[in-house]
Amino acid sequence: MTSDCPDGYCKQKIQAIDNAIGHKKNEWSTLLHDTHNYSDVSQALRFCEVFHLESKVSVSANGYVVQFRNDIQKNND
Repeated sequence: MTSDCPDGYCKQKIQAIDNAIGHKKNEWSTLLHDTHNYSDVSQALRFCEVFHLESKVSVSANGYVVQFRNDIQKNND
């Protein structure tokens, strides 16, 4: 639970999304594939930001690819 999601509902939504797309814990999954529309990339990154997912964008000859993973280890030392 976080201050953005005090009741744990966000975590349940993320798990439902993971299950729906067959995402495995701590592995990169593709959220957006081969788009040339930067607006789509921005929306995909906003989705990752809202659900506190680690994301990365790569550029190929076919367009942008946005990938994410949800198991981020943070040290607060």
